[in-house]
Order: sequence, then structure tokens, then C-alpha cells
Amino acid sequence: MTTKTLRRHTMSIFRAALAAADPAEAVARHLARRNFERFRNIYVIGAGKAGASMAQAAERVLGRRITAGLINVKDGHISRLRRIELNQCGHPVPDERGVSGSP
Repeated sequence: MTTKTLRRHTMSIFRAALAAADPAEAVARHLARRNFERFRNIYVIGAGKAGASMAQAAERVLGRRITAGLINVKDGHISRLRRIELNQCGHPVPDERGVSGSP
């Protein structure tokens, strides 16, 4: 096998690993496999640096079925969302904003 071929295979494996580990895509895949028809209200809660992109994926899959949501995210890690509220707070050192976003 040539170096060029090995490099191409390596990059293919690397890209596949990144795609498999993408938090937003993982949420979308997980939610898409579920049936939410029996639920009257869906509330989304969470916390973390990837929270905004994961919330965006949840809204993309669940749309208007989401009643409301609140996610604590690191300062600056925001997205435009319609149904889920993002609460910016300190990370890695927790602060009062994070405490107030933890019901």
C-alpha cells in the first residue's frame, strides 16, 4: 500500500470518528429513533459546552412538540433557538448564574 493510499484511509477513518462523536448529530440520531406521539409535554433540560448545539438538534427533530426547555451553557456558547432557553454561565468554575439555571 502506498503512503498516499494510507493517508487517504487514515483521513477517512478520522472523519468518520469525528462524525460519530458529534454531540448534535448524536442527539438528532437518538431522538429520531423515538416516538414522542404519546407525550403531551416535552421539556428539554441540560448543561454543558455542547448544550447549545445539542438543543438546536433537539429543536430540529422535535420542533413544536417541545413545550419548553432550559440549558446551562458556557459563556459565549449560544445558538438561535425558538423553544429552549439558554442560560449562559461560568465554566469551568461554576457561578451564581449556573446555580440559578439549575431548578
